[in-house]
Amino acid sequence: MIVAHSRFRVRNELEAQVAQAFVARPRRVEQVPGFLGLEVFRSVDDPATFHLFTRWTDRASFEAWHKSPAHGSAHELMPPGLKLDPAHTQLIVAERVEGASTEEVATDHAPLLGNVVRESDGLHFARIGADDGIITANAAMRHLLGDRTVLSQCLTESSRADLTRARAARSGGPLLLQLMTPEGEPQSLRCWFSNLPDGFVLLAEPSWREQRQLEHLLHELNNELATLQREAARQRAELEQSYWHMRKISEVLPICLRCHKVKDGASWEEASKFLSKYSRFLSHGYCEPCDEAMLAELDEEEAR
Repeated sequence: MIVAHSRFRVRNELEAQVAQAFVARPRRVEQVPGFLGLEVFRSVDDPATFHLFTRWTDRASFEAWHKSPAHGSAHELMPPGLKLDPAHTQLIVAERVEGASTEEVATDHAPLLGNVVRESDGLHFARIGADDGIITANAAMRHLLGDRTVLSQCLTESSRADLTRARAARSGGPLLLQLMTPEGEPQSLRCWFSNLPDGFVLLAEPSWREQRQLEHLLHELNNELATLQREAARQRAELEQSYWHMRKISEVLPICLRCHKVKDGASWEEASKFLSKYSRFLSHGYCEPCDEAMLAELDEEEAR
């Protein structure tokens, strides 16, 4: 990755118009292959001196753009009659000592990250002023804040205290904060912040850990519900079968007056077999006369 540092000094007191031209620039360079980002600075000691830093993936991409007509059209908003001081005009191309860290790669692709922050539904971004007022926020944060314009109005009391302590310690996060939605519902956010002389910048995302815990709990509840549904279906089947048996044995049952068999459809069978087949409530035992006769038979067998 390379940085092109361009320095120039306005000598005919048009520096305010030059600064406005950079603010309102058409941003065509963002579409040029190899372009990574642009930052414009003015000298603190000499506001007429400007420093432009552009980041590129490689030197060839920068030089191809710098020599193309697109380079000239990028300055179309510069004020007419602009004059520069040749003694303070300089272009330096520097190659970064690569470390391939996550922070370096993220810095290289700041425009991409800016688009993500602006368009994302999950990332919440806001710049907070010294008076705790919300200066700017992305769509996701605006949806969470509603019409409220002061951050402290949206935080729970404990979260306000946590944020104050973290900012005093300059920890930067992550910090778990609870914001209240306009409907009064708590929303847990995992937050990072960067202190500024006139406030701070806040970047937050939903607490995925809590969400995963809720998803796990929901999964367990669904499993329990499925088990209960299966058990209810089994019990319902048993009840329906019992009801069928009860209806079967409560029907008018033909019985033979001589042998006492019962008619099951087209055939006759022993009443005990019929009851065993259709009754789930049939048990075995002896009536008193049979019980006495059985005991007498056992006594006779033992006597032999």
